[in-house]
Amino acid sequence: MSYWHEEPTHTRVIRPRLLSGVATIIRYDNAVSGDFEIHFMRYDGIGKPLMWQRFPDDWWEFWPIEPIRATHLDQAKAASAGAALRLESGDETGFTKRRYEPSVRPIVVKEIDHPDRMAKAIIAQHADGRFQVFYHVYAPDGLYLPVSTPSVGELGWEWGQAGPLQKTFADSLQSALEIAAIKLAEIVAGDPEIKQRIAEE
Repeated sequence: MSYWHEEPTHTRVIRPRLLSGVATIIRYDNAVSGDFEIHFMRYDGIGKPLMWQRFPDDWWEFWPIEPIRATHLDQAKAASAGAALRLESGDETGFTKRRYEPSVRPIVVKEIDHPDRMAKAIIAQHADGRFQVFYHVYAPDGLYLPVSTPSVGELGWEWGQAGPLQKTFADSLQSALEIAAIKLAEIVAGDPEIKQRIAEE
């Protein structure tokens, strides 16, 4: 069985100003201390810029030629402020400009349902061939981060995201299936709040 864990990468977005459409994107592994990657996006479309609805024809990315470095989140915000103001004024010098390209989502190839509880492991394959495992559980509202917003489920219940804090990857479908079965059993055993599965007649 060949699998590994990776720490999740977080993204902090400083929302774009309505007039300039410039947003600051800060990516990091650890908000307390770590390596912060900073770049910018600018909206050149018509109407209000919406970060959750980004189309390649409307957005540009600007990557500093001289990387902006920071060791904690507050420092990253302060260090990026001057560059954001330059972009807002229309000054694009010092940046590599490229069209925004949405990341390619992995394709779901297999789902494993827990036999007794409403919980499942979802195995998806990335474009580079890696397999990644996700875990969803049906539990009382607020116990887990909702799978979708607004959440879907009966009153007081919703599907939520569960599993280890790290991302789990595997180099083959068989390895992904093996680790998914192990982790799904651990998740269910650790939370009696996950709803019982009703046996089909």
